[in-house]
Amino acid sequence: AQRTYTVLRYDPTGITASVASTTLGVGESGMVNVQAIPAATSYPVDLLECTFASSDPAVLSVDATGLFTALAEGSAYITVTYGTLSTTTKTITVSAVEPTSIVINEDEGETIDLYEGEIFQLTATVLPENATDKTVTWESSHTLVATVDANGLVTAVSGTKPGRLVRITAKTVNDIETHISFKIKTAPAEPIYYTVTFKDWDETVLKEEQVLRGQAATPPADPVRDGYIFTGWDTDFSYVLKDLVVTALYKLYDPTDLDETSVDTNAPRKVLINNVIYILRGEKVYTITGQEVK
Repeated sequence: AQRTYTVLRYDPTGITASVASTTLGVGESGMVNVQAIPAATSYPVDLLECTFASSDPAVLSVDATGLFTALAEGSAYITVTYGTLSTTTKTITVSAVEPTSIVINEDEGETIDLYEGEIFQLTATVLPENATDKTVTWESSHTLVATVDANGLVTAVSGTKPGRLVRITAKTVNDIETHISFKIKTAPAEPIYYTVTFKDWDETVLKEEQVLRGQAATPPADPVRDGYIFTGWDTDFSYVLKDLVVTALYKLYDPTDLDETSVDTNAPRKVLINNVIYILRGEKVYTITGQEVK
Protein backbone atom coordinates (compact mmCIF):
# COMPACT_ATOMS: atom_id res chain seq x y z
CA ALA A 1 0.00 0.00 0.00
CA GLN A 2 1.15 3.52 -0.72
CA ARG A 3 2.36 5.40 2.31
CA THR A 4 2.31 9.14 2.89
CA TYR A 5 5.01 10.85 4.95
CA THR A 6 4.92 14.29 6.46
CA VAL A 7 8.21 16.20 6.73
CA LEU A 8 8.23 18.40 9.80
CA ARG A 9 9.86 21.79 9.45
CA TYR A 10 11.56 23.69 12.26
CA ASP A 11 13.22 27.03 12.71
CA PRO A 12 16.85 26.80 11.55
CA THR A 13 19.59 26.32 14.10
CA GLY A 14 22.07 28.17 11.95
CA ILE A 15 22.61 29.83 8.57
CA THR A 16 25.30 29.87 5.89
CA ALA A 17 26.18 32.78 3.59
CA SER A 18 28.02 32.24 0.33
CA VAL A 19 28.95 34.18 -2.82
CA ALA A 20 29.56 32.92 -6.35
CA SER A 21 33.05 34.44 -6.53
CA THR A 22 35.43 35.80 -3.92
CA THR A 23 37.35 37.89 -6.46
CA LEU A 24 35.81 40.92 -8.13
CA GLY A 25 36.90 43.81 -10.27
CA VAL A 26 35.93 47.34 -9.34
CA GLY A 27 32.35 47.93 -10.50
CA GLU A 28 31.34 44.27 -10.53
CA SER A 29 28.55 42.94 -8.32
CA GLY A 30 26.97 39.76 -6.96
CA MET A 31 24.36 38.37 -4.57
CA VAL A 32 24.72 36.80 -1.13
CA ASN A 33 23.14 33.33 -0.99
CA VAL A 34 21.74 32.51 2.47
CA GLN A 35 20.76 28.94 3.42
CA ALA A 36 19.27 27.44 6.57
CA ILE A 37 20.97 24.79 8.73
CA PRO A 38 19.92 22.00 8.64
CA ALA A 39 18.59 22.55 5.14
CA ALA A 40 16.45 19.38 4.95
CA THR A 41 14.26 20.04 7.99
CA SER A 42 14.39 23.83 8.39
CA TYR A 43 12.11 26.51 7.10
CA PRO A 44 13.86 28.37 4.22
CA VAL A 45 15.47 31.68 5.05
CA ASP A 46 13.43 34.75 4.10
CA LEU A 47 15.96 37.18 2.63
CA LEU A 48 13.66 40.10 3.37
CA GLU A 49 14.09 39.33 7.06
CA CYS A 50 17.88 39.30 6.81
CA THR A 51 20.17 42.23 7.41
CA PHE A 52 23.44 42.61 5.52
CA ALA A 53 26.51 44.63 6.53
CA SER A 54 29.88 45.08 4.85
CA SER A 55 33.07 45.02 6.91
CA ASP A 56 34.41 47.85 4.74
CA PRO A 57 31.68 49.82 2.91
CA ALA A 58 34.30 51.87 1.07
CA VAL A 59 35.52 48.68 -0.63
CA LEU A 60 32.33 46.65 -0.86
CA SER A 61 28.78 47.98 -0.53
CA VAL A 62 25.74 45.79 0.12
CA ASP A 63 22.05 46.67 0.02
CA ALA A 64 19.04 45.35 1.94
CA THR A 65 18.49 42.50 -0.54
CA GLY A 66 22.04 41.14 -0.36
CA LEU A 67 23.24 42.70 -3.62
CA PHE A 68 26.88 43.74 -3.18
CA THR A 69 29.04 45.95 -5.41
CA ALA A 70 32.82 46.31 -5.55
CA LEU A 71 33.74 49.98 -5.14
CA ALA A 72 37.50 50.11 -4.64
CA GLU A 73 40.59 47.93 -4.36
CA GLY A 74 40.85 46.02 -1.09
CA SER A 75 39.06 43.22 0.70
CA ALA A 76 35.90 42.88 2.78
CA TYR A 77 33.34 40.37 3.94
CA ILE A 78 29.60 40.57 4.51
CA THR A 79 27.87 39.79 7.79
CA VAL A 80 24.36 38.32 7.53
CA THR A 81 21.95 38.41 10.47
CA TYR A 82 18.68 36.45 10.53
CA GLY A 83 16.84 36.87 13.79
CA THR A 84 19.25 35.65 16.47
CA LEU A 85 21.44 33.85 13.92
CA SER A 86 24.47 35.40 12.29
CA THR A 87 27.28 34.41 9.94
CA THR A 88 29.73 35.92 7.45
CA THR A 89 30.73 35.28 3.87
CA LYS A 90 34.26 34.44 2.86
CA THR A 91 36.51 37.44 2.33
CA ILE A 92 35.95 39.07 -1.06
CA THR A 93 38.99 40.57 -2.77
CA VAL A 94 38.45 43.56 -5.06
CA SER A 95 41.08 44.30 -7.69
CA ALA A 96 41.61 47.07 -10.19
CA VAL A 97 40.18 46.51 -13.68
CA GLU A 98 42.96 46.98 -16.22
CA PRO A 99 42.27 48.70 -19.55
CA THR A 100 42.06 46.25 -22.45
CA SER A 101 41.84 48.69 -25.36
CA ILE A 102 41.71 52.34 -26.32
CA VAL A 103 39.88 53.93 -29.24
CA ILE A 104 39.89 57.48 -30.54
CA ASN A 105 37.22 59.47 -32.33
CA GLU A 106 38.78 58.95 -35.76
CA ASP A 107 39.68 55.78 -37.65
CA GLU A 108 43.06 54.37 -36.58
CA GLY A 109 45.55 54.55 -39.41
CA GLU A 110 43.67 57.37 -41.16
CA THR A 111 45.67 60.41 -42.23
CA ILE A 112 43.99 63.77 -41.65
CA ASP A 113 45.01 66.93 -43.49
CA LEU A 114 45.65 70.00 -41.33
CA TYR A 115 46.68 73.42 -42.53
CA GLU A 116 49.26 75.48 -40.65
CA GLY A 117 47.84 76.93 -37.45
CA GLU A 118 44.71 74.74 -37.46
CA ILE A 119 43.60 72.66 -34.50
CA PHE A 120 41.92 69.26 -34.23
CA GLN A 121 40.34 67.76 -31.12
CA LEU A 122 40.96 64.07 -30.50
CA THR A 123 38.97 62.13 -27.91
CA ALA A 124 40.07 58.79 -26.48
CA THR A 125 37.81 56.15 -24.90
CA VAL A 126 39.39 53.57 -22.60
CA LEU A 127 37.71 50.15 -22.43
CA PRO A 128 36.19 48.35 -20.63
CA GLU A 129 33.84 50.95 -19.23
CA ASN A 130 34.60 49.89 -15.65
CA ALA A 131 38.38 50.20 -16.04
CA THR A 132 39.71 51.54 -12.75
CA ASP A 133 42.17 54.06 -14.19
CA LYS A 134 41.15 55.61 -17.52
CA THR A 135 44.01 58.08 -17.66
CA VAL A 136 45.22 58.77 -21.21
CA THR A 137 48.54 60.33 -22.19
CA TRP A 138 49.06 61.95 -25.58
CA GLU A 139 52.27 62.20 -27.54
CA SER A 140 53.37 63.75 -30.84
CA SER A 141 56.05 62.07 -32.92
CA HIS A 142 57.33 65.47 -34.06
CA THR A 143 56.47 68.51 -31.96
CA LEU A 144 58.00 70.86 -34.56
CA VAL A 145 55.31 69.69 -36.99
CA ALA A 146 52.31 69.37 -34.66
CA THR A 147 51.77 69.46 -30.92
CA VAL A 148 49.18 67.74 -28.76
CA ASP A 149 48.16 68.80 -25.27
CA ALA A 150 47.05 66.71 -22.29
CA ASN A 151 43.44 66.81 -23.51
CA GLY A 152 44.14 65.56 -27.04
CA LEU A 153 44.04 68.95 -28.79
CA VAL A 154 46.30 68.82 -31.85
CA THR A 155 47.79 72.06 -33.25
CA ALA A 156 49.56 72.24 -36.61
CA VAL A 157 52.73 74.31 -36.21
CA SER A 158 53.03 77.31 -38.52
CA GLY A 159 56.09 77.58 -40.74
CA THR A 160 56.70 73.84 -40.98
CA LYS A 161 57.70 72.25 -44.26
CA PRO A 162 54.53 71.43 -46.27
CA GLY A 163 53.61 67.77 -46.54
CA ARG A 164 55.26 66.71 -43.28
CA LEU A 165 53.59 63.80 -41.47
CA VAL A 166 53.20 63.52 -37.72
CA ARG A 167 51.80 60.65 -35.65
CA ILE A 168 49.70 61.36 -32.57
CA THR A 169 49.60 58.50 -30.04
CA ALA A 170 47.13 57.93 -27.21
CA LYS A 171 48.29 55.56 -24.46
CA THR A 172 46.68 53.98 -21.38
CA VAL A 173 48.32 53.53 -17.97
CA ASN A 174 49.24 49.95 -18.91
CA ASP A 175 50.79 51.02 -22.23
CA ILE A 176 48.01 50.00 -24.60
CA GLU A 177 48.02 52.53 -27.42
CA THR A 178 46.45 53.69 -30.63
CA HIS A 179 47.45 56.40 -33.06
CA ILE A 180 46.45 58.60 -35.95
CA SER A 181 48.51 60.57 -38.46
CA PHE A 182 48.24 64.17 -39.66
CA LYS A 183 49.66 65.74 -42.81
CA ILE A 184 50.48 69.41 -42.37
CA LYS A 185 49.85 71.63 -45.40
CA THR A 186 50.48 75.25 -46.31
CA ALA A 187 47.49 77.46 -45.65
CA PRO A 188 45.31 77.68 -48.80
CA ALA A 189 45.15 80.88 -50.81
CA GLU A 190 41.37 80.65 -51.18
CA PRO A 191 38.75 79.76 -48.55
CA ILE A 192 37.68 76.12 -48.47
CA TYR A 193 34.04 75.16 -47.93
CA TYR A 194 32.52 71.79 -47.07
CA THR A 195 29.00 70.44 -47.37
CA VAL A 196 27.29 69.49 -44.12
CA THR A 197 24.06 67.54 -44.53
CA PHE A 198 21.64 67.01 -41.64
CA LYS A 199 19.40 63.95 -42.01
CA ASP A 200 16.52 62.50 -40.05
CA TRP A 201 16.32 58.85 -38.93
CA ASP A 202 14.65 57.87 -42.24
CA GLU A 203 17.31 59.57 -44.41
CA THR A 204 15.13 62.63 -45.03
CA VAL A 205 17.39 65.65 -45.60
CA LEU A 206 16.57 68.27 -42.97
CA LYS A 207 19.15 70.84 -43.99
CA GLU A 208 22.24 71.20 -46.14
CA GLU A 209 24.74 74.03 -45.91
CA GLN A 210 28.20 75.09 -47.02
CA VAL A 211 30.54 75.64 -44.07
CA LEU A 212 33.88 77.41 -44.11
CA ARG A 213 36.73 75.09 -43.11
CA GLY A 214 37.31 75.22 -39.36
CA GLN A 215 33.93 76.74 -38.60
CA ALA A 216 30.80 75.24 -37.04
CA ALA A 217 27.70 74.15 -38.90
CA THR A 218 24.28 75.39 -37.78
CA PRO A 219 21.81 72.57 -37.15
CA PRO A 220 18.14 72.76 -38.12
CA ALA A 221 15.37 72.97 -35.54
CA ASP A 222 15.13 69.84 -33.42
CA PRO A 223 13.23 67.24 -35.47
CA VAL A 224 10.33 65.21 -34.07
CA ARG A 225 9.45 61.54 -34.51
CA ASP A 226 6.23 59.91 -33.41
CA GLY A 227 6.75 58.11 -30.09
CA TYR A 228 10.38 59.18 -29.68
CA ILE A 229 12.43 61.89 -27.98
CA PHE A 230 15.13 63.66 -29.97
CA THR A 231 18.44 63.36 -28.05
CA GLY A 232 20.96 65.01 -30.37
CA TRP A 233 23.13 64.36 -33.42
CA ASP A 234 25.47 61.47 -34.13
CA THR A 235 28.42 63.53 -35.38
CA ASP A 236 30.25 66.56 -34.03
CA PHE A 237 29.94 69.55 -36.38
CA SER A 238 31.53 72.24 -34.22
CA TYR A 239 34.79 72.31 -36.21
CA VAL A 240 34.27 71.18 -39.80
CA LEU A 241 37.28 69.88 -41.73
CA LYS A 242 35.53 67.67 -44.29
CA ASP A 243 32.14 66.95 -45.85
CA LEU A 244 29.80 65.60 -43.16
CA VAL A 245 26.51 63.73 -42.95
CA VAL A 246 24.92 64.30 -39.53
CA THR A 247 22.00 62.10 -38.49
CA ALA A 248 19.39 62.75 -35.79
CA LEU A 249 19.36 60.49 -32.73
CA TYR A 250 16.24 59.48 -30.81
CA LYS A 251 15.21 57.51 -27.76
CA LEU A 252 11.91 55.69 -27.42
CA TYR A 253 9.53 57.84 -25.36
CA ASP A 254 8.68 56.28 -21.99
CA PRO A 255 6.45 58.48 -19.80
CA THR A 256 7.56 56.55 -16.71
CA ASP A 257 11.24 57.28 -17.30
CA LEU A 258 11.95 60.90 -18.17
CA ASP A 259 15.25 61.07 -16.30
CA GLU A 260 17.38 61.20 -19.43
CA THR A 261 21.11 61.08 -18.71
CA SER A 262 22.12 61.84 -22.30
CA VAL A 263 20.29 65.16 -22.53
CA ASP A 264 19.63 68.23 -20.38
CA THR A 265 16.43 67.37 -18.53
CA ASN A 266 15.87 71.02 -17.59
CA ALA A 267 15.78 72.12 -21.22
CA PRO A 268 12.47 71.83 -23.09
CA ARG A 269 12.28 68.87 -25.46
CA LYS A 270 9.75 67.92 -28.11
CA VAL A 271 8.05 64.55 -28.43
CA LEU A 272 5.55 63.56 -31.11
CA ILE A 273 2.81 61.22 -29.87
CA ASN A 274 0.04 60.17 -32.27
CA ASN A 275 1.00 63.11 -34.49
CA VAL A 276 0.58 65.60 -31.63
CA ILE A 277 3.63 67.55 -30.44
CA TYR A 278 4.16 67.77 -26.67
CA ILE A 279 6.86 69.62 -24.71
CA LEU A 280 8.88 67.89 -21.98
CA ARG A 281 10.40 69.91 -19.15
CA GLY A 282 12.15 67.69 -16.63
CA GLU A 283 9.52 65.15 -15.57
CA LYS A 284 6.49 67.18 -16.67
CA VAL A 285 4.65 67.06 -20.01
CA TYR A 286 2.93 70.08 -21.57
CA THR A 287 0.91 70.75 -24.69
CA ILE A 288 2.39 73.03 -27.32
CA THR A 289 0.34 75.88 -25.76
CA GLY A 290 1.89 75.31 -22.32
CA GLN A 291 -0.92 73.41 -20.58
CA GLU A 292 0.33 70.65 -18.28
CA VAL A 293 -0.76 67.14 -19.23
CA LYS A 294 -1.94 65.04 -16.32
